[in-house]
Amino acid sequence: MSEEFDTREFESKLKVDKNDLDTEWQQNPQLFWRVSNMHARALSDRDSIKVDIGLAEAELYSLFRQKMEDELANEDDKKKGRVTDAAIKSRVESSPQMVKLNKQYLKASERANILLALKEGYQQRSYSLKYLSELYTVNYFTVESGGKVRNDANDKTADRNREAAGRLNREARRERRGD
Repeated sequence: MSEEFDTREFESKLKVDKNDLDTEWQQNPQLFWRVSNMHARALSDRDSIKVDIGLAEAELYSLFRQKMEDELANEDDKKKGRVTDAAIKSRVESSPQMVKLNKQYLKASERANILLALKEGYQQRSYSLKYLSELYTVNYFTVESGGKVRNDANDKTADRNREAAGRLNREARRERRGD
């Protein structure tokens, strides 16, 4: 395989920081490229193993056919049978070399599929960034807009300001009433 297979860094960066959209926009193309590049390499690795499987099958098929035909030639005429494609194929598929190559192929396919899912996640992240930026431009993330996504610091500040305004309003009413 071309690189160590660890997607944790990329999985963790799928999440968008709504309070730092400019940085997210700047990082997204590079992250998408890196994941796409890893996916392309994974596909190449998988396809290379598939070619190796084809070559090994052809080589082993020829080897086992010759071996089985030699074994039949040495047997008594009473026991003679014939070499079938199914018998050869069975030996080829159960050979240690083919078992190993098939395991490698399955592992490479899994890696390619995981990276494809991650690549699609980054495509969705791009759309998400676009829509979040549009929401930002219409002030969705401000406390005054009633937007649902706010950070804790802004919420606490807004709560303190509302409480202070409420106290000032109550004091002003008391003064007007003469309390």
